[in-house]
Amino acid sequence: MTTLPNVFAYQCRSLAKVVFAEPGLATVGASAFDGCSSLLEVRFRSYPTFGSSAFNGVPANARFFLARDVDDWTTWLADPAHATPWGELSADAKAAYWAVWSHKRPVARAAANLAPFPKNAWLLRYSTDISTMIILR
Repeated sequence: MTTLPNVFAYQCRSLAKVVFAEPGLATVGASAFDGCSSLLEVRFRSYPTFGSSAFNGVPANARFFLARDVDDWTTWLADPAHATPWGELSADAKAAYWAVWSHKRPVARAAANLAPFPKNAWLLRYSTDISTMIILR
């Protein structure tokens, strides 16, 4: 899969987790996951181009896993307009994370409603070789 079309899973309220483990994903269309109010985890293996509102309406406490070996994610995370490092977050912000997630500390929190992530979404780094999956609740 190289392209997710616009409104791919628009308003899919039962979608809980998406894993794009293959590095070929190049584009996530506009509003691809807009309104997916149960989506709490997304894993990327590549750095695609994101259409507007790709993850609009996804819960603010969702976790986005970004592949460690993709340089574009490293650059994106290093920009303070995009992400606030874990070490710079308040104790309250860290407690909010641990109240929902019991393992694997994030590296940062999304700093603004900039594509692709909703403000305050959690950003984690990972390595994986699992297949592409879409998991419904």
